[in-house]
Amino acid sequence: DIIDLSKMGHGAYAIEPTPDLIEFIDVDAEFVLIVEKDAVFQQLHRAGFWKKYKAILVTSAGQPDRATRRFIRRLNEELKLPIYIITDSDPYGWYIYSVFKIGSITLSYESERLATPEARFLGVSMSDIFGDPQRKKKPYLTETERRNYIIKAKEMDLKRARELKNYKWFQTKEWKREIDIFEEKKSKLEIEALTSKGLSFLMDTYIPTKISTNDWIE
Repeated sequence: DIIDLSKMGHGAYAIEPTPDLIEFIDVDAEFVLIVEKDAVFQQLHRAGFWKKYKAILVTSAGQPDRATRRFIRRLNEELKLPIYIITDSDPYGWYIYSVFKIGSITLSYESERLATPEARFLGVSMSDIFGDPQRKKKPYLTETERRNYIIKAKEMDLKRARELKNYKWFQTKEWKREIDIFEEKKSKLEIEALTSKGLSFLMDTYIPTKISTNDWIE
């Protein structure tokens, strides 16, 4: 069967368990955006983000399954599409990004087929929330918005951040800086906080600006 994803209305295509059987016939997209939260994915989908910005919109719905990871790998490897990932700004969201990029520890033997080494972490980063004087980066949230939306990190969150520091792929200069800010501020943020500023902010300001200014972590 031929499936035209552009004609599915408000519905979405459920990636089948065997994505290697999918044949890409005609792909008119410039990049792939993976969204951790299904609720945010649905908002962007219904608002036509994929059509306006020529993107393939995917949700991991939390931890991604093997089929989703393999599908993403194929989009990047075969179609040369850049992969951007948005998660909550906390250690659990960062780990979801790393599962796409590096692979899961429990399925390390399958990483060559499932991981996408060129995946980019678009956000939400600590520097998006608080800014970063070292990079002369201004925050996307005002002080009032931070007070309204920030969630205080729990000890289990801080413990998870310390664990991430032991993974070699989180030992780059950029990731060390992000985790340092997290430990200093002891704060986290859900993606939904950005939609609280208005869906148009997330869709037409935050995401396009981050991509156009190369403001991501690899």
